[in-house]
Amino acid sequence: MRTLLRHSAIYLIARGVPGAINFLAIAIYTRLLSPQEYGQYVLVFSAVTLINIVLYDWLKLSLLRFVSGQSADVRCVKSTVFTFFSR
Repeated sequence: MRTLLRHSAIYLIARGVPGAINFLAIAIYTRLLSPQEYGQYVLVFSAVTLINIVLYDWLKLSLLRFVSGQSADVRCVKSTVFTFFSR
């Protein structure tokens, strides 16, 4: 039971602190930017996040799938992903 509480506390810190910082950042951005500037910021941020997910998230997922299961040669998988990423 103690391990569960310790891991839960670590998870809360790892997920809660960045969430609180993001929440405070929204408050800061809305104070510093006009509604039009904030809308433009949100659109650009969303587009960049979408591009990141479409173009680069598959690299992380492929590494997690093939390297963690040790179903393939780790060096071969990493070099292949690095080659695709660097092009």
